[in-house]
Amino acid sequence: MLILILAVAAVLIIFSELGTDDKISNSPRLNNGRKWNIAYLQSGENSNNIQILKASVDGLARLGWLKPANWSGLRKDADARQCWDYISSNVNSDYLIFAKNAYWSSEWQNHKRNYNRKEILSRLNDAKDIDLFLALGSWSGQDLATNLHKVPVLVISSINPKTAGIIRNDDRGFTHIYAKYDPEIINRQIRMFHLLTGFKKLGVVYDPSDNTKLVSNIEELKSASTEKKFELVIKTVSYSHLPPAEAAIVLSRAYGELTKEADAIWITVIIDNLYLPEIIKPVHANKIPTWSPYGERFVEAGVLFSVRTFPDENAADYAEAIAMIFNGTRPQDVNPVISNRYELIINHATAKIIDYKIPRGLLFATENNYLTLKSKEKK
Repeated sequence: MLILILAVAAVLIIFSELGTDDKISNSPRLNNGRKWNIAYLQSGENSNNIQILKASVDGLARLGWLKPANWSGLRKDADARQCWDYISSNVNSDYLIFAKNAYWSSEWQNHKRNYNRKEILSRLNDAKDIDLFLALGSWSGQDLATNLHKVPVLVISSINPKTAGIIRNDDRGFTHIYAKYDPEIINRQIRMFHLLTGFKKLGVVYDPSDNTKLVSNIEELKSASTEKKFELVIKTVSYSHLPPAEAAIVLSRAYGELTKEADAIWITVIIDNLYLPEIIKPVHANKIPTWSPYGERFVEAGVLFSVRTFPDENAADYAEAIAMIFNGTRPQDVNPVISNRYELIINHATAKIIDYKIPRGLLFATENNYLTLKSKEKK
């Protein structure tokens, strides 16, 4: 059992630092006599987004860019839009503006994503009133990683920004894009899942369209299957063009079919989390263990395993990156944080449903254990 705990630590707990080749000032300064205007775009609602926003604001306060925020007036169940509005109205800064009218969310929907991208690019090139974008999620990073504008962008919570084309290491790289990423995070999670369950056939459902293929981890899964000598069972299904309710039906059916071939399933669907419990219901019924690399919203909805990062630690890096950029550093020249520190999370209710016996010692290596299935009512 001790060996298992040590394996968890070795696979998941990694540290790293942010920096550039030269020491750059992060002291507060105005933008030619005016405040810097910060905008926000997210791929869709995610429990980490609010934590990252709040922690980034706190990090900027520690650097002197704004006065310490009072979060007591922010509702505990606030979504990202409400959090952004609260920051816009309550944060006191002589240097920064978080404008209420500079918030966008694609809501995990392709049509909304396309609309937002056009509107944002139009504003960046016509109004030219935004000095820096916070882009949360791979979709957001992809939508702003373009030479159709030159506004600095911090891409946050994108697991594979390099694979997604958000950052490039050649002469076609975007000088105005910064994306913190860990190139080994998917591989470490696949190895961890294999260690905990010993699966022989790992199943994955994905839509091969450009919008979803990059977040489905197909290449990493193929590589791991060769390394660990397990069979990868891939089921392709077209769902990204459908409304969420219809996509959920298609996906649920696909997962039901996949359970006939796989003894473990990797879940990476991009859809409103309200529908996740319905989508994975047939997986539970067939007693199949699951893992998603996309964190708490998936585990809350019933996925057995995932990992969470530490938003407070990550956001300190983002705050410093913002300060460095506003002091003249090109976003591309801010070295990305190569590795993060992670925490294994488990849904105990799911473990009980699928008759998975959680190793006793593993509980001491995990601090965030979901005891019930958590999902909101569909409106």
